[in-house]
Amino acid sequence: MWAETASEPFDSPDYVFENLYDGLRCIAYVENGQVELLGRHGQVYTGRFPELAALAGHVKARQAVLDGELVVYQGRVMDASAALTRAHSLTEPAARDKAKGTPATYVAFDILAVDDVDLTASGSAVPLRERRMRLEDLVGPSAGARDEREGRLRLANQVVGQGIASFEGAVENGFEGVLAKQADSLYYPGQRRAEWLKVKGIREGCFLVCGLSHGEGRRADSFGALLLGRLDDRGRLQYYGCVGSGFTERDLREIKGNAETLVTDQSPFRVPVQDTHVAMFLRPALVVDVKYHEFTAEGRLRHPVFQRLRPDLKPEDCRA
Repeated sequence: MWAETASEPFDSPDYVFENLYDGLRCIAYVENGQVELLGRHGQVYTGRFPELAALAGHVKARQAVLDGELVVYQGRVMDASAALTRAHSLTEPAARDKAKGTPATYVAFDILAVDDVDLTASGSAVPLRERRMRLEDLVGPSAGARDEREGRLRLANQVVGQGIASFEGAVENGFEGVLAKQADSLYYPGQRRAEWLKVKGIREGCFLVCGLSHGEGRRADSFGALLLGRLDDRGRLQYYGCVGSGFTERDLREIKGNAETLVTDQSPFRVPVQDTHVAMFLRPALVVDVKYHEFTAEGRLRHPVFQRLRPDLKPEDCRA
């Protein structure tokens, strides 16, 4: 289940508020002492995070399906890029080495099934407040250390009603914001629903790379900026402006290498791009995360900063 976006934090006794974790969304299937970790498109992460095989020992049920976030900490800060790197480890030895250097934590915030009973809207239709109680019964006391960075399985914090204070505390402590959920909401697998709302301090979203502008100076051999797009509700590609900052040298090389396989003679946008000097247009297949402050009146990103490549996402995930 996915969240819509709210413009600002709010208080409401009908909502619970959770921190927004910066990692990889992941479903954990636990059964008979075994764990399987699947990404949002069914990517199998199990072997990439061998340290999380121990999760089964902290779940007090024969079978359970958990929804949560795979988080990797660098010091006291969540590092989404490190989580993505871990998710794409190519060999078991590499995965074991990374597990020692940058171990992951699974932060559980929902439970979809327990002992073969489906708790979602397609099954027994159990509301969030009851699912939360079941989740606490299963993993709460056994989740380990008080500091979530010290335990491999943690339970996401949850505050009732106090959304504004939760948001301010989350941002102050390095989170992107909060997720507001109606306490009586059902869980609709695979759907984006207004019963869940993301409230972010600085917004972040995924966009399609639809072209490159010319680079200058030290970036003359790579590119200046990425032309960004998203699909509207009819599947048409809309232009959201350019992002030209936030890249590491590795980002520049990797993006340029990917772009060379996607070059096209025609603009992927229906409306001509007027506000940049285009070096090349690309078929919209490459997905990136970008942070920004807001949208301008023209629908462009204000103060965008590149964050990371998202090989785990598909073009259809990038929707307005």
